[in-house]
Amino acid sequence: MRNQVSTSDTENRARKANLAKLLATENISVVHKNIPTAYFDVQNRVLGLPNWDNASKDVFDLLVGHEVGHALYTPNDVIEDFINEVDSANAGAVHSFINVIEDARIERKIKRKFAGLRKNFYNGYKELLERDFFGLKDRDILSFSLIDRINIHYKVGSLLDVPFFKHEKHWLKKIDKAETFDSVLDVVREIYNSESSETDDHTTPDYGDDNADYDDDSGDNDGVANSKSDGSNDSDDDSGSQSAGADDTDENGDESISTGAGEETPDDGSDKSSDGRSGNATKPSGAETETNLSDAIADEFVDENSVESFYGRIPTLDADNYIRPLSSVHEELSQYYNCPRLIEETTEDYRKFKKSVTKTVNYLVKEFELKKNAEQLARASVSKTGVLDINKLHSYKFNEDLFKRVTTVPNGKNHGLVMFVDWSSSFADSIGSGLERIIEMVMFCRKINIPFDVYGFSDNSINRNYDETYEDRLARFSQQFDTGDLVISEFQLLHLLSSTVKTKKFDEQLRNIYGLSASFKESAYSVPRGFQLGGTPLNDTIIVANDILGKFRKKYGVEIINTVFVTDGDSNSVSGVKDENGNVSTFGSGSWYSPDSSILEDGITRKSYPIGNRVDLTNALLQSLSDRHNVNTIGYFIGNRPHDCVNAVQKHTNFDRWSDGYKPLVKKLNREKFISIEDHKGYTEFFIIKGGKDMDVDDDGFTVEEGASKRKMTTAFKKHTKSRLENRVMLSRFIELIA
Repeated sequence: MRNQVSTSDTENRARKANLAKLLATENISVVHKNIPTAYFDVQNRVLGLPNWDNASKDVFDLLVGHEVGHALYTPNDVIEDFINEVDSANAGAVHSFINVIEDARIERKIKRKFAGLRKNFYNGYKELLERDFFGLKDRDILSFSLIDRINIHYKVGSLLDVPFFKHEKHWLKKIDKAETFDSVLDVVREIYNSESSETDDHTTPDYGDDNADYDDDSGDNDGVANSKSDGSNDSDDDSGSQSAGADDTDENGDESISTGAGEETPDDGSDKSSDGRSGNATKPSGAETETNLSDAIADEFVDENSVESFYGRIPTLDADNYIRPLSSVHEELSQYYNCPRLIEETTEDYRKFKKSVTKTVNYLVKEFELKKNAEQLARASVSKTGVLDINKLHSYKFNEDLFKRVTTVPNGKNHGLVMFVDWSSSFADSIGSGLERIIEMVMFCRKINIPFDVYGFSDNSINRNYDETYEDRLARFSQQFDTGDLVISEFQLLHLLSSTVKTKKFDEQLRNIYGLSASFKESAYSVPRGFQLGGTPLNDTIIVANDILGKFRKKYGVEIINTVFVTDGDSNSVSGVKDENGNVSTFGSGSWYSPDSSILEDGITRKSYPIGNRVDLTNALLQSLSDRHNVNTIGYFIGNRPHDCVNAVQKHTNFDRWSDGYKPLVKKLNREKFISIEDHKGYTEFFIIKGGKDMDVDDDGFTVEEGASKRKMTTAFKKHTKSRLENRVMLSRFIELIA
C-alpha cells in the first residue's frame, strides 16, 4: 500500500524535472526515483534523480546542475574499457579517480554555460561543508590521499585551505586545462599510475595565501580560488558571482594555482609518503571524501518514505492511423440517407433548416464585421509623418503642429478552426442539437473564409476481433509505442466536415450531418451503422490532435488555430504506460481521486505536468497542446441534465456547494443557460452549457400586436435579432474570440 502524495510534492517534482531539462538544453527524460544516487542512461537519454525532498534550494540546484553536467559532457560508454586498461583488479578505485577529475571538469563547464549556477554551487557546497558531508571534522586534511585532497580542493577549495606538496601542484594545472573527457582520462591514468608507484618522499605541504581574495571572474576556466584558513569566506557573495571552483590567472593568461610557496624538505627517512600513505608502493584506494559525500546525501536528503513518481510521455502518433476519412464517412452517410424511405423527408427538412440558418449566419457575419472593425479602430494608432500640412500653414502663429498625420489600422490575425465532438452514449440527448449548432458554425466560417475541420471522437464501431481478449488486444496495439509512452486506446476520429471541399459537395455533407442530427433527435430516424455512440476517449483525442494541428497549420498557414472540444463529461482512462519489458502499467487511476503521484512529460517542449487524477491528465494534455502549438483551446461542456451542469461547476471551479462563488454561477447558469469559467487549468476558454432541449433554437419570425407602434416594432425586432446571437452560445463565443 503506497503512501499518498500531496499535490505540492508532485508539482515540486515536475518543476525539478523542468529545471533539469532546461539546463540540459536537449530532449532528455527526467525521472525521480527512490534511488540513493543519480544516474544517466546514455542510450535512452534518461536522467534519474533521487527524491531529494529534504534538500535546500541551493543544494538541490547544485545536485541537479552537477548531474546535468554529467548528462551533457560525460560519455559513459568508454569508461569500462578505460578501467580495464588501467587496472581492472582495482576497478572501484580507478572509477573513483575518474569521478573526482571528471567532476572538476563538468562543474567548470556547467557553470561556464549557466553563470547563474555559480552562486548555487558556492552556497550549496558551503552548506555541505558546514554539515560535514565530506567527513573532514577532526581530521587533518593532510592525512587524506592526493585524490581526496583534489576532490576537496575543487569542491570547497574556496572555503577551506587544502594543502598540496610542491611536487603535486602540476596535477592541479593539468586538471584545470582538461577540457575534454579524453584529457580527463589522460590525467587519471597519470595520477593513478603515479600513486601506484609512489615511494617515500616526505615534503612540506603548501597552504593557501591567507590574504588572497576569492575571485570568480575566471573567464573560461574554473580552477579553485584562494581561501581562508578558518574555512570561512569573507568576500561578498550577494551579487551571486561567487561559487566554489573559481581560478586565478596571471597577467600572461597562464593558469596559476592558489597554493602557497612552501618548499620541499630533504628526505628525513620518515615512513610517510607525500599523501599520508605508508612508504611502500601499494594499490591506491578510491576517494574517501567522495564516498562520504555520496553516503551523506543519500542519508540526509533522500526521503525513504517518499512515493515513487510514475512518468508517462506523450507519444508521437500519426493521426492518419486514427482518422476515418471524410470521403469514407460521407459515402456511407449518403448511401443511408439517399434511400427511398428517407431521401424525400430528410431533403425537405434540411431545406427548411438551411434556409433558417442561412438568414441567421448572414446576420451574424454582419455583426462580426462590425465588431472586428470596431476592435481594429480601437487599436489604431495616429502618428506624425514629417510632411507639412499645407492646410495648416495659415495657423503657424498659434499652432505648433503643422505636420500631416497618418492613422495605422493593424491587421487582424488569420484564424483556423479544428473541432472535436464527443460521440459518446451519454451525449445522446444533446448531440442532435449540438450537430445543428456545429453546422451553423462551419457555415459561418465558410462565409468569412476561415478554414476548418470537424471530427467526432469515439471508441465504438471499430473493426475489432471480439474473440481477442483485452490483454491480447492491448499488447498488440501497444507495439507502436516506445518505452515510457502513454499507451492510448483503440479509437477513431470521424472526419465529419472540412472547408476543403467545393460548394456542391459541402452542401451534400451538411445534409448528411443534418440527417445524423435528426437521427439522434427523433426516433423515426435510426442511426446508421458505424455511427453509433460509444465511450469518451477525450485524452486519446488530445494526444492525436498534436499531429492534426501541426498538419493543419502547415496546410493553411494560419496564425491562430482555435481548437474546440465539445463533450458532456470526463475522458475515459488511458491504457497506461509502456514499460521496459513491453508491458502496459497503470498511469494514475481511472477514478476521480487517485493516490498516485504521476507526472506527464512532453518530449517536444520538455515540460513536465503534475497529475493527481483523470481530470488533471486532461488539463495537462490540453496545456501541453497549447504550449506546443500556441493555440486557443476552447471547451464546451454540454450537460444533458441539470445536475450534470451543477457537478461541472464544482469540478471545474473547485467551488463547493456552500462557497460564496458557487451560488452566483449556478444562478447565472439557470438564467442564461450557460456560464464561462475563468482561469481554467486546461482550456483557454471554458463554457458550461445547458444541453437537451435548452440547446434548441427557435428561429420563427418576430411577432408584434396588430397596430403596434413603430417603437414597439423596433423593440421587438431588436430583441429578436439579439436572440439570434444569445441562443447560439457556441457560435457567439467563437465570434467574440476571433473578432
